[in-house]
Amino acid sequence: MSSSHTSDKYHQPNNVLIVDDKHENLRILSDMLQKNGYSVRAAINGNSALKSIKTRAPDIILLDILMPDMDGYEVCRQLKASAQTRDIPVIFISTLDNPQDKVRAFKTGGTDFIAKPFHLEEVLARIKTHITLREMNIKMEMQNSRLQEEVAKRKNAQQALQTANDTLEIRVEQRTKELENAINERLELEARFHQAQKMEAIGIMAGGIAHDFNNILFPIFGYTEMAKDSVPGNDIVQGYLDSILTGAIRAKELVQQILYLTREKKQKKRPVQVHLIINEALNLLTAVLPSTINIQKKIDKCGFVFADPGEIHQVIMNLCTNAFHAMDEQGGILELSVQEIRNCSENISSCPGMKKGRYVKVSVKDSGCGIDSKVLNRIFDPYFTTKECGKGTGLGLSVVHGIIQNCQGYINVVSKPGQGTTFFVYLPVIKSKPEPETEKIEKIIGGKEHIMIIDDEIEIIMMLEQMLKKLGYQVTALTDATKALDIFRRQPKQFDLVLTDMTMPRMTGITLAQKMLEIKPDIPLILVTGFSRLITKEKAMVIGIKEVISKPLFKREVAGVIRKTLDDIHKSGIHNLSA
Repeated sequence: MSSSHTSDKYHQPNNVLIVDDKHENLRILSDMLQKNGYSVRAAINGNSALKSIKTRAPDIILLDILMPDMDGYEVCRQLKASAQTRDIPVIFISTLDNPQDKVRAFKTGGTDFIAKPFHLEEVLARIKTHITLREMNIKMEMQNSRLQEEVAKRKNAQQALQTANDTLEIRVEQRTKELENAINERLELEARFHQAQKMEAIGIMAGGIAHDFNNILFPIFGYTEMAKDSVPGNDIVQGYLDSILTGAIRAKELVQQILYLTREKKQKKRPVQVHLIINEALNLLTAVLPSTINIQKKIDKCGFVFADPGEIHQVIMNLCTNAFHAMDEQGGILELSVQEIRNCSENISSCPGMKKGRYVKVSVKDSGCGIDSKVLNRIFDPYFTTKECGKGTGLGLSVVHGIIQNCQGYINVVSKPGQGTTFFVYLPVIKSKPEPETEKIEKIIGGKEHIMIIDDEIEIIMMLEQMLKKLGYQVTALTDATKALDIFRRQPKQFDLVLTDMTMPRMTGITLAQKMLEIKPDIPLILVTGFSRLITKEKAMVIGIKEVISKPLFKREVAGVIRKTLDDIHKSGIHNLSA
């Protein structure tokens, strides 16, 4: 609605436009309205009225109907058709008094109808009423406009508040996720720290077990070999003794496997045959798995792969241990197969990026509970585990995955809940075969030199003393390092070689060796250890120790290292033998 007519509305008289082709009617109405304080304009016909209205819009129009050129109906129709003039009140004043004329007047947009002849008081009253109504409408529209503006402002404020609230909620959600990630990261770091501590403790325990176990095995090795030498030609006894020796060798291998699992024994990549390593792992598994687990194997002889044998052993142990946990409650069947294959489309589809070539395929299958598809996607993630507290760290399969990738191999898993799980490992077969190792069997050579041996284990001392005496050596055998040092200090020239244990009460083999070298710098020293983190061959050489050997040892190995050390001294000419 146009508001041009409202400018300074309440400081000027209301403006009335009279449209009539009769001058007398114009004069009478103009005089009456002016006397009552109205501002009056007059138009003699419809066209002049429309032009006048365009110049200045009146507050109300008194419009005759019967006029030449354009009647009042058409004038009203044009006024109501325009947005600028449609709200101006139009009062028809006409001699027409037919109801149909009145109806037509109202249909074209008229506000009121006054029939001629009219009463001036009636005209004034109706003008005043319609102007008042119009002013009230204008006020209401202004108030409504202000109200709409206020509503719009409130809506905008509400939208801004909602936007701010949404932004705050998003920020709170982001911050919550950040805090959750930080907490999870801290928990993961703590888990890694605890796992590192756990593995360190396991490593220390494994080292202690290895040390004690090797000390137990050493006399078994020595006495068994000496017993074999004592009964030549007795095949029955020789067979018994061979069985004892075979069991002792197997026990030695078990100790090495324990050290592999705790990373106490470092290995390097080299050409290996996986089926041999798996057979060794199965021997260990057979000893530790309960009788409720039925192990079925199909192991073919395969080509060589380039890998760390200890790591391959760890892969098999981890996969088989997981299989056992899946069948822990009810028992079941553990199937393990090894075969050499050329990759086919099925293998490539299950292992994206798999190159063509020959592979050693290892499959480990259990008849356990199976794995849900949601869990399957995260199965190789570090620290992810579905096992209850105390039964898993979430490291096993991630370590397996890392080892296989490091060997340029592939690993895949197939599983459904209630249908068991199968792991497939593919290791590339190398083209070149390693040179076969030929073991030189040399004659066991003894001597006449004087050897001091020190070990806190009485069984080892007794066995070594007898073994070395049978080889022709003079032997001084002691179980106390302090006493040994006192004897050596009194008669250093009497001894041609010292063979000492590493771990002994009150004095370690390292300390004993250092003190003896202070007394006699050219004394050849051999350090024997069941297992120790404190010494390596390189460190020993720096101190002045000639050799470091690990228990248990065969007689040939003991005799060989002693003879070689003494012969090296002979060749160098720096040592005066007592013999």
